[in-house]
Amino acid sequence: MGFHIIIDRRKDRWNSVKAVLLRISEFFPGIIHTVYVLRPASFLQKALSEVSSKLFKEEFRFRVLVCSSVDELYEHFDRSQLTPDLGGELQYSHSEWIQQRIALEKFSTLMRDISTKLDEFMHEIVDCDMGNDPTQTKELLDCQESRYNALKAELLSATSQGEELLTQVRKPNLTYNIISHVAAVERLLVQLDETEKQFDSFWHKHSMKLNHWLKFRTFLLNFKQMQATLDNHLKTACDMTEVGETANRVDDLIEEANNFEKMCNCDLDAATVVIEEGEKLMQDPLSSVDHIESKCEELRRTSALLIEKIQKRNLLLTKARELMDRIDKVSQRVDDVWLMVSVKRATLQRAATKPARPIQSVPPQSAARDVTLDAPAVQ
Repeated sequence: MGFHIIIDRRKDRWNSVKAVLLRISEFFPGIIHTVYVLRPASFLQKALSEVSSKLFKEEFRFRVLVCSSVDELYEHFDRSQLTPDLGGELQYSHSEWIQQRIALEKFSTLMRDISTKLDEFMHEIVDCDMGNDPTQTKELLDCQESRYNALKAELLSATSQGEELLTQVRKPNLTYNIISHVAAVERLLVQLDETEKQFDSFWHKHSMKLNHWLKFRTFLLNFKQMQATLDNHLKTACDMTEVGETANRVDDLIEEANNFEKMCNCDLDAATVVIEEGEKLMQDPLSSVDHIESKCEELRRTSALLIEKIQKRNLLLTKARELMDRIDKVSQRVDDVWLMVSVKRATLQRAATKPARPIQSVPPQSAARDVTLDAPAVQ
């Protein structure tokens, strides 16, 4: 297996043949099986070739066959494999082949460059620090997503260029050389498609991981902020021990407790949202369930304790207000009784200050008569 090369030197000098063979031996990128040399047609050059060919055939790692005429080539090649200048039927344009080969090499180089960029990008983001701050993680995600979109655009552009190149080289009545270009472009397009799929799959997994990390760090940040807020509310609730000494003071404390409860309810609703986010996050296979569950349970415990403190405070103030109402009623009754006593005492005092009427003296006889008249008759 290897390449078969035909060197046409019919219109050239024999001295250039050895130089061509040396260059082919040194720089040809493939394995050479045989080189066929059509020697010069002039009498003198033929004579030189007969002598020289015997001298340098052994200098090369491939076979060198010197042909006197084109007819000798037909012993080794079919006419369909030879171009018209060699009496064959193979339609071949060397300039067209060169242009297509240049375009193919450019496309191949473009693919290598894109592949290098993809490898560098994937190695970089795999080893990157995702950060502990949600803001930092979000910036990292946006930056990497922007780079992914740019590389994705380059892949799509390369695919478009490859399809356009394939359209240019794929023509009716293709020769073997042009068919090899078509096969090469198709092979590169298949590789490009596989590369794009692998890149998309890698990015999908990485972006899912990074988005999950962002949600997890956001949850932890919200948990810390919410826990600190509830702890402050709990401390405030524990410090609210005054019950008031008057009804007005109790009313002020009740209003204060109601406002405090409204503020706490807003934060308790926010804590419930954080807990729900944690429960949703635990459904992700990437999550550390135990860690998230412990945070959610801590929020539930603190929330329940705060609600209990608020309820006890409200109940205490309600009872204090009821007690004040009873005290006020009793005080009102005492005031009424005291008023009645005061009025009675004032009446008695006024009566005591009036001058007494003089006592009239009764004569004894008149008194005895009156007694006799008044006595009942004795039967």
